[in-house]
Amino acid sequence: INNNSVDNLLNLAYIMKDTGRLSEARQFFSHVETLATGDLKKVCSLEKQEIEKRLSANNDNRKGNAEINYWLSRYHAEGHTLANGHYEYFYTENFGLVKDYFNGKRILDIGCGPRGSLEWADNALVRIGLDPLANDYMQLDIAKLNDLCLVGCRANSIPK
Repeated sequence: INNNSVDNLLNLAYIMKDTGRLSEARQFFSHVETLATGDLKKVCSLEKQEIEKRLSANNDNRKGNAEINYWLSRYHAEGHTLANGHYEYFYTENFGLVKDYFNGKRILDIGCGPRGSLEWADNALVRIGLDPLANDYMQLDIAKLNDLCLVGCRANSIPK
């Protein structure tokens, strides 16, 4: 393969990337990377890394949107509320505990969702729900907050 062929493949890779066809762009950059040397090889590798990040972000957005749509459908199906009475059992009896065990304690629910999973623990000192979609739940006004601190972040980036 000559330099013109590599240049043509590289141009196609950038056209694919610029038009949002990221999977195809990744394939073109991979192909050029196998043919290239030196700086061009490094450029292709960096372009592939950027595309991987964008593809990953797109997947996160799709998952988040699907989850929001699920919770909205549950909210409407349950009469504009999200039932949460079942959580007390799973946090207490399920582990051989009684509700009083949580008196004055701090409780963190990672991946809490919008149902108000800690609402039952009104005897706790602090109740914190952590969910990457917490801000969306609050904007949609479907989150049960009753004295619950809802934090929008992932478990691997908990604020101090």
